[in-house]
Amino acid sequence: MTHELVSAAVEAASEESFPLPAGEAEEIPASRADFVPPPQAVEIHLHGALEISRAAGLKAELLAALATPDLLHLHLEAVTDLDVTAVQLLAALRQAAGERLRLVSRPPAELLAALSAAGLDGLLLQGL
Repeated sequence: MTHELVSAAVEAASEESFPLPAGEAEEIPASRADFVPPPQAVEIHLHGALEISRAAGLKAELLAALATPDLLHLHLEAVTDLDVTAVQLLAALRQAAGERLRLVSRPPAELLAALSAAGLDGLLLQGL
């Protein structure tokens, strides 16, 4: 019986707070009707030394991320070393993902310095 009383009270309060003319459907305000949920993102956390011995696994991980329609958030703060294979894979990811790729965190300063000295920082980080 208590449940019925609560339900009746909620229904009465709803009718009093938001009265609708008889026979008219409730209109959804534009702010709710135009709502588009934020895009989903695939988080790509890379860590350690990215060398040729890890190239096949890294390639598979990047291809799986690219197969989604989601944004790609690239985290590089835990990368300790990059070889040319990893640079090629990351450059290919940047080219294939286009606007979907977001650099969430940069690699450590010493890696950025090494990439810059080799002229590769623009290749990897341009537009991110």
